[in-house]
Amino acid sequence: MFAISKSNRERCISLKLKAGRGYEFNEWLASVAKEFPNVTFLNPYDVLCDGSTCATVRGQTILYSDNTHLSVDGSRFVIATFKEQILAAILPQIAKAPTGATQRLEMR
Repeated sequence: MFAISKSNRERCISLKLKAGRGYEFNEWLASVAKEFPNVTFLNPYDVLCDGSTCATVRGQTILYSDNTHLSVDGSRFVIATFKEQILAAILPQIAKAPTGATQRLEMR
């Protein structure tokens, strides 16, 4: 983890800046996912943005590795926030998996 000075700690970027390809692509993915009842789309912008700004730093944690990609810590933050939704989406599939498939999943 990188040390962040107090002056940069609360730095955010405008959601308008995020309205580029990544933001637009996620909006498109969300609209497509609505057409398929067995697809769950989790939009990281729902976690990172408050409607007007998107956090690039949270406390001492840098959330992005560049303009559009989450850092490892940023990815962990988003996944932790979506943990319950991720489990709700995958657990029914694991329950239906053939014998031995869950063992392969656990070994990863």
